[in-house]
Amino acid sequence: MTAVPACGCTGFYQSHSAATRYCNYADTSRPLDGKRMLQAYAISTAAACSIAVGSLVAVARAPWLRPLGLVVPHAAVCVAGAASTLLNNEADLAEGVQVSDAAGTVRGVSKQAAREGVGRAVLLQSLLVPGCALLAPVLAMRTLVVPRLRHTRPLALWPISAALVAGGVCVLTPAAAAVIPRRVAVPASRVEPELRQLRDEAGRPVELLYSSRILY
Repeated sequence: MTAVPACGCTGFYQSHSAATRYCNYADTSRPLDGKRMLQAYAISTAAACSIAVGSLVAVARAPWLRPLGLVVPHAAVCVAGAASTLLNNEADLAEGVQVSDAAGTVRGVSKQAAREGVGRAVLLQSLLVPGCALLAPVLAMRTLVVPRLRHTRPLALWPISAALVAGGVCVLTPAAAAVIPRRVAVPASRVEPELRQLRDEAGRPVELLYSSRILY
């Protein structure tokens, strides 16, 4: 029962993610690699479907695992999102990203800034967004709404379900995303040695460097 929802959710999410990345890609210093995007799409979707199929096999062998089916679609989307983010940012992780000071002046290239940016992107795209838009409405519906209204007011289940989904996508997801700043700021003490001694125009040490890769 979990394989179809998990594969469907993952296929939709990865298609949307790939289309968004293609349309909004802003790093003109590195041409967008279409082959890498296709590989990331295929690998992430295959990984998610493997989780879904694996869950069916596990439940068939151990029926007591059936309640875990609630989180299988979420887990599949999380794994797919993490794999896609890492694969699409392979060049950044290998070569680094440009970093600038508070005034916007590019001061060099940093692999550490790339790692921190990709880490935050994984947190945002594979945990927070799917958790708020997918997992939270399902858990609320199954644990709070259905047990209380299934027998007394069954006709109210569909509108409540729609309201929970809308709330998760339109309210909870933006609120969670706002917790993570769109600009990745890295303390100068954590970047490469050659970037730690930078100074601004007034001769003061540069304390924060900002990645050129914007999260959203």
